[in-house]
Amino acid sequence: MKKIKWISIGGSSEGVNSEIAEDVRKITREIMLNGHGIISGGDFGVDYISINEALKHDPGAKRIKILLPVEMDRYAKYCEKLIKNGTVDKKQGRRLILLLQKIKKLNPPLFIENKKNKNVTTKAISKRDKDIIMISDEAVSFHINQSSIMIKVIKKIQQKGIPFKIFRYNTKR
Repeated sequence: MKKIKWISIGGSSEGVNSEIAEDVRKITREIMLNGHGIISGGDFGVDYISINEALKHDPGAKRIKILLPVEMDRYAKYCEKLIKNGTVDKKQGRRLILLLQKIKKLNPPLFIENKKNKNVTTKAISKRDKDIIMISDEAVSFHINQSSIMIKVIKKIQQKGIPFKIFRYNTKR
């Protein structure tokens, strides 16, 4: 039996257009069709698109790992707060929450929640990103609009020395 290669897929939660979304779906589809698995931070944008596509090819979520910066209940409240203050579209926010709850129900051992963190903070997200890289065999990054967060993530990937691909986009007009 072929060993599953775990590939992290990450990128911005903002600035995702139809071209980027299609690229994320294509890469995720290739990973899943090759019998590998994805690792995601469960965020909006690139993460959501990748998780949603992966589930189409792995309905039991056996090759989908999610790492959240907090427990799911706290993460859902954080998403609701983003919806309430207008940072995230209501439909998009609710879809993410439902998708993550579905993955957690399908395969709890691969749904990793950080029980130490009480709030979603920059520090908690940075720790989650570092943890994702540490358990990844490879990485794919969708670097949108020169995101400073993605620059830090890419540096961490380079430091680990795993194979990686970077797709760069500029969606600002």
